[in-house]
Amino acid sequence: MDLIARQFYDLKFKLAFYERGGTAFQGFFCDIMDKAHPGDFQRVRPYGREGDAKSDGYLASEQTVFQVYAPREMKERALLRKIADDFKGAQESWGSRMAGWIFVHNDREGLPTYAHQLLVDLEANNAPIKVGNWSYEPLRIKLFALSDADIEAVMGPPVSREDFDSLGFEQLRPVLLAIQTGEPPNSPEIRPVSAQKLAAN
Repeated sequence: MDLIARQFYDLKFKLAFYERGGTAFQGFFCDIMDKAHPGDFQRVRPYGREGDAKSDGYLASEQTVFQVYAPREMKERALLRKIADDFKGAQESWGSRMAGWIFVHNDREGLPTYAHQLLVDLEANNAPIKVGNWSYEPLRIKLFALSDADIEAVMGPPVSREDFDSLGFEQLRPVLLAIQTGEPPNSPEIRPVSAQKLAAN
């Protein structure tokens, strides 16, 4: 993979990671894991009265259950309930077949302190089960450890040096016309931070 293709996939991964939510993000995660662990990683889909057994994927060789969560907005009460309920449900459903539990999310800022504390407490109170969370970097490492063919299968065809070399005015005309006729974006008003907030922080 050349530098241009790598940079293209880096950008495409970032966009997919942060812009996909719900089942779309879950599918993106499972696509990468399928390629990273063929025949080992198992997608889990809801079925009948049992649902999905509180898991979105299972890595058999490590006996690890994955729970994916990508809401439009992280809210404290819903997040804590999601972690606690899904861990308990997975523990009940998988029993001794669960040696690890990973909470996968796509929050831009990372999990808040209270969520990290809950994950630490879950591991401490449920030994020997290993509890953790994955966000941007672990999944990015999984993707770029794949072969070029598998990366393309997940992310689509790359941009190449030849694509740039063949780029001319005719290809750029629609972009330039859109810029010319479009309205400029509104810049949000930047207000001064209050002295009370600065002191509190």
